[in-house]
Amino acid sequence: MRIVFGIMSAVHGAGTVAQLAEALAPHEVVVHHDFSQQADFEIRAQNVRFVAQPKHTGWGIWGFSEGIVHLLDDCLRHSTFDYFQLLSPTCLPIRPLAEFEMFVRNDRNDAHGDAMALDSDTDALVHYGWRTFLPAGSLRFHLLRRMYGSYAVSMGHMRRRAGLCVVTPRVGKGLGARFRERSVHWASRMARDGMFGPNPFSPGMAPYVGSTWFGARPNVCEYLVRKGSDPEIVDYFRRIQFPDEALFATLLHNSGFRIGAANHIISTFVGGRPRWIQMHHLPRFLASGKYFARKFDDDPHSPVRRTVVERVRRVRETELG
Repeated sequence: MRIVFGIMSAVHGAGTVAQLAEALAPHEVVVHHDFSQQADFEIRAQNVRFVAQPKHTGWGIWGFSEGIVHLLDDCLRHSTFDYFQLLSPTCLPIRPLAEFEMFVRNDRNDAHGDAMALDSDTDALVHYGWRTFLPAGSLRFHLLRRMYGSYAVSMGHMRRRAGLCVVTPRVGKGLGARFRERSVHWASRMARDGMFGPNPFSPGMAPYVGSTWFGARPNVCEYLVRKGSDPEIVDYFRRIQFPDEALFATLLHNSGFRIGAANHIISTFVGGRPRWIQMHHLPRFLASGKYFARKFDDDPHSPVRRTVVERVRRVRETELG
Protein backbone atom coordinates (compact mmCIF):
# COMPACT_ATOMS: atom_id res chain seq x y z
CA MET A 1 0.00 0.00 0.00
CA ARG A 2 1.26 3.44 -0.94
CA ILE A 3 0.59 5.56 2.12
CA VAL A 4 1.67 9.17 2.41
CA PHE A 5 1.85 10.77 5.84
CA GLY A 6 1.33 14.50 6.09
CA ILE A 7 2.80 16.33 9.09
CA MET A 8 1.79 19.82 10.17
CA SER A 9 4.91 21.37 11.73
CA ALA A 10 5.70 24.79 13.19
CA VAL A 11 7.31 24.99 16.62
CA HIS A 12 8.36 21.45 17.51
CA GLY A 13 11.97 20.39 17.19
CA ALA A 14 13.39 18.97 13.98
CA GLY A 15 14.66 15.97 15.94
CA THR A 16 11.12 15.15 17.06
CA VAL A 17 9.74 15.34 13.51
CA ALA A 18 12.72 13.37 12.15
CA GLN A 19 12.10 10.62 14.70
CA LEU A 20 8.45 10.41 13.63
CA ALA A 21 9.43 10.32 9.94
CA GLU A 22 11.92 7.51 10.60
CA ALA A 23 9.22 5.53 12.40
CA LEU A 24 7.01 5.89 9.30
CA ALA A 25 9.66 4.74 6.80
CA PRO A 26 9.68 3.55 4.09
CA HIS A 27 6.46 5.47 3.42
CA GLU A 28 6.69 9.02 2.10
CA VAL A 29 6.38 11.80 4.67
CA VAL A 30 5.36 15.27 3.46
CA VAL A 31 6.00 18.07 5.94
CA HIS A 32 4.16 21.38 5.93
CA HIS A 33 6.49 23.49 8.06
CA ASP A 34 5.85 27.12 8.95
CA PHE A 35 9.35 28.57 8.60
CA SER A 36 8.10 31.95 9.83
CA GLN A 37 7.85 30.40 13.30
CA GLN A 38 11.03 28.32 13.15
CA ALA A 39 13.40 29.25 10.35
CA ASP A 40 16.27 26.96 11.35
CA PHE A 41 14.49 23.67 10.66
CA GLU A 42 16.05 20.89 8.62
CA ILE A 43 15.43 17.17 8.22
CA ARG A 44 17.59 14.94 6.07
CA ALA A 45 15.81 11.70 5.37
CA GLN A 46 15.14 9.88 2.12
CA ASN A 47 11.43 9.53 2.80
CA VAL A 48 10.85 13.22 3.69
CA ARG A 49 10.04 16.19 1.50
CA PHE A 50 8.71 19.65 2.33
CA VAL A 51 5.67 21.50 1.01
CA ALA A 52 6.59 24.56 -1.04
CA GLN A 53 5.21 27.97 -0.03
CA PRO A 54 3.77 26.84 3.33
CA LYS A 55 1.02 28.86 5.00
CA HIS A 56 1.37 30.76 8.25
CA THR A 57 -0.12 28.51 10.90
CA GLY A 58 -0.99 28.78 14.57
CA TRP A 59 -3.18 27.32 17.29
CA GLY A 60 -6.85 27.97 16.64
CA ILE A 61 -6.41 30.22 13.58
CA TRP A 62 -7.54 29.80 9.98
CA GLY A 63 -3.96 29.42 8.72
CA PHE A 64 -3.76 25.95 10.27
CA SER A 65 -6.79 24.75 8.29
CA GLU A 66 -5.50 26.51 5.19
CA GLY A 67 -2.17 24.76 5.67
CA ILE A 68 -3.83 21.34 5.83
CA VAL A 69 -5.70 22.03 2.57
CA HIS A 70 -2.42 23.21 1.03
CA LEU A 71 -0.70 20.04 2.25
CA LEU A 72 -3.44 17.84 0.75
CA ASP A 73 -3.23 19.70 -2.55
CA ASP A 74 0.55 19.29 -2.63
CA CYS A 75 0.27 15.54 -2.02
CA LEU A 76 -2.31 15.17 -4.77
CA ARG A 77 -0.07 17.04 -7.20
CA HIS A 78 3.32 15.57 -6.36
CA SER A 79 2.78 12.20 -4.63
CA THR A 80 1.24 8.90 -5.69
CA PHE A 81 -0.68 7.27 -2.88
CA ASP A 82 -3.57 5.01 -1.94
CA TYR A 83 -4.14 6.64 1.43
CA PHE A 84 -3.26 9.87 3.23
CA GLN A 85 -2.88 10.13 7.01
CA LEU A 86 -2.56 13.49 8.76
CA LEU A 87 -0.25 13.64 11.79
CA SER A 88 1.23 16.18 14.17
CA PRO A 89 4.82 16.15 15.49
CA THR A 90 3.40 14.87 18.79
CA CYS A 91 1.97 11.74 17.14
CA LEU A 92 3.65 8.35 16.91
CA PRO A 93 2.62 4.99 15.48
CA ILE A 94 1.83 2.55 18.28
CA ARG A 95 1.27 -0.51 16.09
CA PRO A 96 3.45 -1.90 13.30
CA LEU A 97 2.96 -0.13 9.99
CA ALA A 98 2.35 -3.49 8.31
CA GLU A 99 -0.85 -3.76 10.35
CA PHE A 100 -1.91 -0.28 9.28
CA GLU A 101 -1.18 -1.15 5.65
CA MET A 102 -3.34 -4.26 5.92
CA PHE A 103 -6.11 -2.25 7.55
CA VAL A 104 -6.06 0.36 4.79
CA ARG A 105 -6.02 -2.34 2.13
CA ASN A 106 -8.99 -4.25 3.51
CA ASP A 107 -11.17 -1.57 5.11
CA ARG A 108 -14.17 -0.51 3.04
CA ASN A 109 -14.38 3.06 4.33
CA ASP A 110 -13.24 6.02 2.25
CA ALA A 111 -11.95 8.06 5.18
CA HIS A 112 -11.48 7.84 8.93
CA GLY A 113 -12.20 10.54 11.47
CA ASP A 114 -14.24 10.97 14.65
CA ALA A 115 -16.94 13.61 15.01
CA MET A 116 -19.87 14.80 17.12
CA ALA A 117 -23.08 16.04 15.50
CA LEU A 118 -24.04 19.45 16.88
CA ASP A 119 -27.61 19.03 15.58
CA SER A 120 -28.31 16.08 17.87
CA ASP A 121 -25.67 16.10 20.61
CA THR A 122 -26.65 18.65 23.26
CA ASP A 123 -23.46 18.39 25.31
CA ALA A 124 -21.31 18.89 22.21
CA LEU A 125 -23.53 21.77 21.05
CA VAL A 126 -23.07 23.62 24.33
CA HIS A 127 -19.33 22.97 24.47
CA TYR A 128 -18.59 23.94 20.85
CA GLY A 129 -21.57 26.03 19.69
CA TRP A 130 -20.16 29.41 20.76
CA ARG A 131 -17.03 28.91 18.66
CA THR A 132 -18.66 27.14 15.71
CA PHE A 133 -21.66 29.37 15.00
CA LEU A 134 -20.37 32.84 15.92
CA PRO A 135 -17.47 34.95 14.58
CA ALA A 136 -14.52 34.95 16.98
CA GLY A 137 -14.18 38.25 18.81
CA SER A 138 -17.74 39.43 18.17
CA LEU A 139 -19.92 40.63 21.05
CA ARG A 140 -22.34 37.71 20.66
CA PHE A 141 -19.35 35.32 20.65
CA HIS A 142 -18.12 36.72 23.96
CA LEU A 143 -21.59 36.65 25.51
CA LEU A 144 -22.25 33.01 24.62
CA ARG A 145 -18.71 32.08 25.63
CA ARG A 146 -19.30 33.66 29.05
CA MET A 147 -22.58 31.77 29.42
CA TYR A 148 -20.79 28.55 28.54
CA GLY A 149 -17.99 29.30 31.01
CA SER A 150 -20.46 29.78 33.85
CA TYR A 151 -22.23 26.59 32.85
CA ALA A 152 -18.99 24.58 32.62
CA VAL A 153 -17.89 25.57 36.12
CA SER A 154 -21.14 24.32 37.61
CA MET A 155 -21.14 21.05 35.68
CA GLY A 156 -19.05 17.92 36.14
CA HIS A 157 -15.76 17.06 34.46
CA MET A 158 -14.26 16.96 30.99
CA ARG A 159 -14.77 13.73 29.07
CA ARG A 160 -12.85 12.79 25.92
CA ARG A 161 -15.04 12.29 22.90
CA ALA A 162 -14.27 12.24 19.16
CA GLY A 163 -10.68 13.20 19.90
CA LEU A 164 -11.84 16.36 21.68
CA CYS A 165 -13.39 16.98 25.10
CA VAL A 166 -16.89 17.73 26.34
CA VAL A 167 -18.21 18.85 29.72
CA THR A 168 -20.40 16.12 31.20
CA PRO A 169 -23.45 16.99 33.35
CA ARG A 170 -23.20 16.45 37.07
CA VAL A 171 -25.86 14.50 38.94
CA GLY A 172 -27.80 16.41 41.59
CA LYS A 173 -27.45 19.93 40.19
CA GLY A 174 -28.85 22.79 42.20
CA LEU A 175 -31.44 25.31 41.02
CA GLY A 176 -28.80 27.80 39.84
CA ALA A 177 -26.94 25.14 37.86
CA ARG A 178 -30.15 23.97 36.20
CA PHE A 179 -31.02 27.55 35.22
CA ARG A 180 -27.56 28.08 33.70
CA GLU A 181 -27.86 24.76 31.87
CA ARG A 182 -31.21 25.64 30.32
CA SER A 183 -30.07 29.13 29.41
CA VAL A 184 -26.92 28.01 27.61
CA HIS A 185 -28.81 25.19 25.86
CA TRP A 186 -31.37 27.70 24.60
CA ALA A 187 -28.77 30.25 23.47
CA SER A 188 -26.63 27.59 21.78
CA ARG A 189 -29.60 26.30 19.79
CA MET A 190 -30.44 29.85 18.71
CA ALA A 191 -26.86 30.33 17.50
CA ARG A 192 -26.99 27.01 15.65
CA ASP A 193 -30.25 28.02 13.96
CA GLY A 194 -28.78 31.30 12.73
CA MET A 195 -30.72 33.61 15.05
CA PHE A 196 -27.52 35.40 16.15
CA GLY A 197 -26.14 35.68 12.64
CA PRO A 198 -26.08 33.62 9.45
CA ASN A 199 -24.06 30.44 9.10
CA PRO A 200 -23.68 27.94 6.23
CA PHE A 201 -25.26 25.02 8.06
CA SER A 202 -28.48 23.45 6.83
CA PRO A 203 -30.07 19.99 6.50
CA GLY A 204 -27.68 19.43 3.59
CA MET A 205 -24.66 20.59 5.58
CA ALA A 206 -25.08 19.59 9.19
CA PRO A 207 -22.56 20.96 11.71
CA TYR A 208 -19.97 18.60 13.21
CA VAL A 209 -16.85 18.96 15.33
CA GLY A 210 -14.10 16.42 15.84
CA SER A 211 -10.41 15.70 15.96
CA THR A 212 -8.46 17.19 13.06
CA TRP A 213 -6.23 14.13 12.59
CA PHE A 214 -8.08 12.29 9.83
CA GLY A 215 -7.09 9.74 7.21
CA ALA A 216 -8.52 9.61 3.70
CA ARG A 217 -8.24 8.05 0.26
CA PRO A 218 -7.25 10.22 -2.74
CA ASN A 219 -10.81 10.90 -3.94
CA VAL A 220 -11.73 12.18 -0.48
CA CYS A 221 -8.58 14.32 -0.41
CA GLU A 222 -9.63 15.84 -3.74
CA TYR A 223 -13.06 16.60 -2.26
CA LEU A 224 -11.52 18.21 0.83
CA VAL A 225 -9.25 20.41 -1.28
CA ARG A 226 -12.16 21.48 -3.48
CA LYS A 227 -14.52 22.23 -0.59
CA GLY A 228 -11.77 23.64 1.63
CA SER A 229 -10.95 26.16 -1.11
CA ASP A 230 -14.54 27.19 -1.81
CA PRO A 231 -14.76 30.97 -1.22
CA GLU A 232 -18.04 30.76 0.70
CA ILE A 233 -16.75 28.04 3.02
CA VAL A 234 -13.42 29.79 3.50
CA ASP A 235 -15.12 33.12 4.23
CA TYR A 236 -17.17 31.58 7.04
CA PHE A 237 -14.71 29.23 8.68
CA ARG A 238 -11.81 31.66 8.66
CA ARG A 239 -13.82 33.90 11.02
CA ILE A 240 -14.52 31.31 13.73
CA GLN A 241 -12.26 30.09 16.51
CA PHE A 242 -10.50 26.73 16.05
CA PRO A 243 -11.90 26.28 12.53
CA ASP A 244 -10.01 23.02 11.90
CA GLU A 245 -12.07 21.19 14.53
CA ALA A 246 -15.30 22.09 12.73
CA LEU A 247 -14.21 22.37 9.08
CA PHE A 248 -12.86 18.89 8.39
CA ALA A 249 -15.39 17.04 10.56
CA THR A 250 -18.24 18.93 8.86
CA LEU A 251 -16.91 18.37 5.35
CA LEU A 252 -16.19 14.67 5.89
CA HIS A 253 -19.49 13.81 7.54
CA ASN A 254 -21.55 15.67 4.93
CA SER A 255 -19.59 14.26 2.00
CA GLY A 256 -21.56 11.10 1.29
CA PHE A 257 -18.35 9.08 1.60
CA ARG A 258 -18.13 6.17 4.00
CA ILE A 259 -16.44 7.47 7.16
CA GLY A 260 -14.96 5.08 9.70
CA ALA A 261 -13.62 5.63 13.19
CA ALA A 262 -10.39 7.59 13.52
CA ASN A 263 -7.04 5.82 13.38
CA HIS A 264 -5.85 7.83 16.41
CA ILE A 265 -6.25 7.60 20.15
CA ILE A 266 -5.92 11.03 21.77
CA SER A 267 -4.76 11.54 25.34
CA THR A 268 -7.14 12.86 27.96
CA PHE A 269 -7.54 16.64 28.14
CA VAL A 270 -6.40 19.21 30.68
CA GLY A 271 -7.51 22.81 30.17
CA GLY A 272 -8.71 22.17 26.65
CA ARG A 273 -5.50 20.47 25.44
CA PRO A 274 -4.44 16.81 25.49
CA ARG A 275 -2.11 15.95 28.36
CA TRP A 276 1.36 14.59 27.61
CA ILE A 277 1.47 10.80 27.38
CA GLN A 278 3.44 9.20 30.21
CA MET A 279 4.86 5.70 30.58
CA HIS A 280 1.98 4.57 32.77
CA HIS A 281 -0.49 5.52 30.02
CA LEU A 282 1.06 3.15 27.47
CA PRO A 283 -0.73 -0.11 28.38
CA ARG A 284 -4.13 1.48 27.81
CA PHE A 285 -3.01 3.14 24.59
CA LEU A 286 -1.41 -0.01 23.21
CA ALA A 287 -4.57 -1.99 24.01
CA SER A 288 -6.83 0.53 22.23
CA GLY A 289 -6.58 -1.10 18.81
CA LYS A 290 -5.67 2.28 17.28
CA TYR A 291 -2.67 2.74 15.02
CA PHE A 292 -1.45 6.16 16.18
CA ALA A 293 -1.42 8.05 19.47
CA ARG A 294 -1.17 11.69 20.44
CA LYS A 295 0.21 13.61 22.40
CA PHE A 296 3.85 12.64 22.99
CA ASP A 297 6.30 15.22 24.28
CA ASP A 298 8.64 17.26 22.09
CA ASP A 299 11.79 15.36 22.99
CA PRO A 300 13.05 12.49 20.82
CA HIS A 301 15.08 11.20 23.78
CA SER A 302 12.17 10.97 26.22
CA PRO A 303 11.69 7.45 27.64
CA VAL A 304 8.08 7.15 26.49
CA ARG A 305 8.86 8.15 22.88
CA ARG A 306 11.89 5.88 22.71
CA THR A 307 9.90 2.97 24.15
CA VAL A 308 7.16 3.30 21.52
CA VAL A 309 9.57 3.83 18.62
CA GLU A 310 11.74 0.89 19.68
CA ARG A 311 8.70 -1.35 20.07
CA VAL A 312 7.46 -0.60 16.56
CA ARG A 313 10.99 -0.96 15.14
CA ARG A 314 11.52 -4.38 16.73
CA VAL A 315 8.27 -5.69 15.33
CA ARG A 316 9.15 -4.36 11.86
CA GLU A 317 12.58 -5.99 11.93
CA THR A 318 11.03 -9.27 13.03
CA GLU A 319 8.57 -9.15 10.17
CA LEU A 320 11.38 -8.46 7.70
CA GLY A 321 13.19 -11.54 8.95
